[in-house]
Amino acid sequence: MYYIGLDVHMKTISFCVKDAAGHAHMEGKIGSTRHELDAWIMTLPQPRMIAMEATIFTGWIYDQLPPHADQVKVAHPLMLRAISAAKRKNDRIDAGKIADCLRCDFLAECHMASTEIRDRRRILRYRGLVLRQAVQMKNRVSGLLMETGVSYNKLRLHRMGYVRELMSTNEEVSESIRPLLRLCREHIDRSIRLDTTLLRSLEQDPLLADRLRRLRTIPRVGPITALTWALEVGDTSRFRSIKQAISHCGLCSAEKSSPNKMMRTPISRQRNKHIQQVLVEAARLAPRYSEELALLYERERQRGNGNRATLAVARKMVAMMLAVERRNTDFVPAGEFRRTAAAQKPSREGKSIRIHRCAGCQVAQITGRATEATPEALFGLFRDWQRTQTQSSATAQRSLRQQMDVRFCPVQEPIAERHTCAAIDPDQTDHAVSRARTEISRFSVDKDLHGCRIEGRA
Repeated sequence: MYYIGLDVHMKTISFCVKDAAGHAHMEGKIGSTRHELDAWIMTLPQPRMIAMEATIFTGWIYDQLPPHADQVKVAHPLMLRAISAAKRKNDRIDAGKIADCLRCDFLAECHMASTEIRDRRRILRYRGLVLRQAVQMKNRVSGLLMETGVSYNKLRLHRMGYVRELMSTNEEVSESIRPLLRLCREHIDRSIRLDTTLLRSLEQDPLLADRLRRLRTIPRVGPITALTWALEVGDTSRFRSIKQAISHCGLCSAEKSSPNKMMRTPISRQRNKHIQQVLVEAARLAPRYSEELALLYERERQRGNGNRATLAVARKMVAMMLAVERRNTDFVPAGEFRRTAAAQKPSREGKSIRIHRCAGCQVAQITGRATEATPEALFGLFRDWQRTQTQSSATAQRSLRQQMDVRFCPVQEPIAERHTCAAIDPDQTDHAVSRARTEISRFSVDKDLHGCRIEGRA
């Protein structure tokens, strides 16, 4: 197996090819184009594995290489800090160290979403850019009016048609800012239309339609939150636990511990900032629409910090969305889930009889609907009752009723007082054994048919 490390840049790609023993076979540099990459990959020995660091240019190279290699891996940039901390650092050395990490199985691999998810995620992030520019234009409109001393209604400023009405009716608007106000308003209107178009195209995508519908059954998960979760998180099967999903979303703090103390830092910056921002904004409004989340928020807020309460709600929403993704079903509230589970619980009628034995007791314990069984069936269950430690040497009785020495009381009779079963001393005399044979022990059958004993003469 040959291990290839790539150091990717905008114009060039540095590479290093090593074998399993660590000997370098090829080193060099090629251009960052599809044509040169295809021509270079055909000159490499086989079989081969390729690794590179995650950068803005990694996506198209990752899609281009899989047909020409046994495996392609992408390294997490934060886990390769040792390369940048070296005394000597250049593209050739970086490529060689990536090849060594791949060869020794020390490469910290990061998740690469599928091409379809990355294409749609690019659209969603472009929508975020459009919204940020629209907000900047709105702030610029307010700044222009305040600079020139124009009075305006803050609540109606960014509504459709108000700027046009303001310029036509307010004489305070100078001629110098009128063209700028007109351009800003046109940019805002265009951004709103573009935002609507992008959202509609993603919501109607067949690849995401079913997944978005299931996610939106969760309280306070709207189209933006569902789209951001589906495209930023991608495949949820890579999370082995809820804690990993929460850490990926940036809803927990980092930890710095020493042998004598442990310190928690603020929210970690090693996170997906896009999904973090959306979840925090959704968590601020979720307690207004969900009773369960409202109780969680109030319980955490009573500890004295509203921001921690918001993060607790966001973590709960992550757990809900992860559960919906894993089960591949719609969300069911806790109350309805309990009622549904109770409705699906099997009836006790017709339940089979189970036999258990208590430690140190020779009487079999029966659970279930035993009162509906026939006496003959119950006699068969207690056939070995007389084989106690004191009666093991005794001869068998002639009749079944004498062999059992047990009478089963009807259900209508009052249930006798329960006594514990005790083991009989094996050194008892024959007189005690004969007396036990002449006496008849009566058992009152309750729900578990065990241990209710009344002694009396026949």
